Amino acid sequence: MVAERADLLIFGGTLVTVSELGIVKNGALAIRGNRIVDVGPKNEVKERYRAEREINASGKIIMPGLIDGHMHNAQIMLRGGFSDEIANLPPIWMNFLIPYEKYLSRDQIKKASLLSSLNMIKSGTTCFVEAGGPKPDAIAEASLKSGIRAVITRSTIDIDPRIPMYEETDEIVRDYERLIRDWHGAGDGRLKVWISMREVMLNSIELYEKLFGLANDYNTGVTMHLAEDRTEVDFCLKEFGKRPVELMYEKGFLNEKVLASHMVFVNDREAKILERARANICWCPYVDAYVMGPSRVNDLLARGVNVIFGSDGGAWDNLDLFEQARHGRVSSKIISNSLYHDKTGLTSSDAIKMLTSYGGKALEEPIGELKRGYKADVLILEIDSNLVPSYDLEYVLVNMASSRNVNTVIIDGKVVMEDKRVITLDEEGVIHEGEELASELEDKIMELRDSLLKPR
Repeated sequence: MVAERADLLIFGGTLVTVSELGIVKNGALAIRGNRIVDVGPKNEVKERYRAEREINASGKIIMPGLIDGHMHNAQIMLRGGFSDEIANLPPIWMNFLIPYEKYLSRDQIKKASLLSSLNMIKSGTTCFVEAGGPKPDAIAEASLKSGIRAVITRSTIDIDPRIPMYEETDEIVRDYERLIRDWHGAGDGRLKVWISMREVMLNSIELYEKLFGLANDYNTGVTMHLAEDRTEVDFCLKEFGKRPVELMYEKGFLNEKVLASHMVFVNDREAKILERARANICWCPYVDAYVMGPSRVNDLLARGVNVIFGSDGGAWDNLDLFEQARHGRVSSKIISNSLYHDKTGLTSSDAIKMLTSYGGKALEEPIGELKRGYKADVLILEIDSNLVPSYDLEYVLVNMASSRNVNTVIIDGKVVMEDKRVITLDEEGVIHEGEELASELEDKIMELRDSLLKPR
C-alpha cells in the first residue's frame, strides 16, 4: 500500500472527535491543506498517510477548536471598567457600552481586536462571531493577521438620532453591502461577513427587512441580540403587541440561518416558536447570569433547538470558553434541581457539543468535529494535574479543563500556537499596545462611569 501525502500528521494522543467516532485512544489525525483527510487509530492513519510535518501528541488530548458564538472584540478594553453599581443600572448597553464604542477610533479597535484574538487563541477558541461592533474593517484586519476564523459584523442603530452610533437606514445597508464585497471569503475563506441586528429597540423594522433581504441575496447568516432585557420585552409589547421572539417570527426574521443571542426572557409560547423556526441560540452563561437572568437552555435543548456558547466579549470574563461551559452547567443545574429536583440539567455531552459541533451547525460550517472532510480547526491539550484522573474524558474536559491546558492550536490547517506561544502575533507587542491603549482610554471610561454613578 502506497501512503498518501498529507501536510500535517498529529498522532499518539487521545482523540475527542465529538463525532460518531467518539473517543479514540492512541489516535491520529491527517491534515491536507485546510481539511482533515483522515482520523482514527494511529497505526491505521500512519499506514495510510505520510506528512511533511508530524506532531507527536502522546500523553495529550486532541479535540476540535472551540467556537465563540457571541463576541464583542472592542469591549475587551473595558476590563475592570465596570462595577456592580453600573451593572445595576439597566440597560447597560445603552448607558455604557454603546457610548464607549462610539468613542473608539479604527486604530484603537484594531489593537483591542488583536488583544481579543490573542486571548481567544491562547484559550483554545478557533472561531468567533462578532456581535456587531463599530468599524468592522479593523476587526477583520486583526482577525486576518491573527489567523483566527471569524464572522465579521457591524453595528446597526437607526431608530433614534440621539443614540450614539446612529446612522441612516440606507447608509447602514450600503455599507453592509460594501463590507460583504470587501471581506466575505477573505483569508482563503476564513473570514465571513454576516448581518448583525443590534437590538429591536435600536433597529427599525425597515432595517430588519432590508438587511434580511441582503443576507438572502448573498446567502449569508444573521446574528441578533434578542430577548435579553426586560425593557426590550416591555418595548415590544407596547409598540407591537408582541413579545420579542413572537415579533421576530411573525415578521419572518427567525429561521435556521439566524443565530439569536442571550435569549433569556423566553416564555413557553416563544420556546415552541424557536423549535418551529429551527433558529440557533447563543447563550452567554456568565454575563447572562450577571446582568440578565437564567436561561431555559434545558428546555430548549430538549426541544431540539441548537444552542451554543458565547463569551459576550472580554469585558466580562477571560474569554475561556471552558469556563463558560462550567458556568452554564452550574446555572442550568440550579434551575433543574431547585424546581424539579433533577440534577441532570445540561449534561457534559451536550456542553462539549455546545462548545464545538453545535457551533459548526449554527454557522453552517464544517467545523467543530474531528471528521474527514471537515476544516482543520484543532486543539492539542496537555494533561496537567487538573485533568487527572479522567475516567469520563468529556465530563472532565467540561468540568475541569481550562486555558492552562491549551498547548497547540491549529486553525484552517495552520499551526497558530505551539507550546503555548502564538506564532501569528507578537504576544509581547500586542500586550504592550493593549496597556498603552488602556492608558489612552482610562479617562473616557472613568468619565462614563462617573456620569452614571453621580446622584441625579
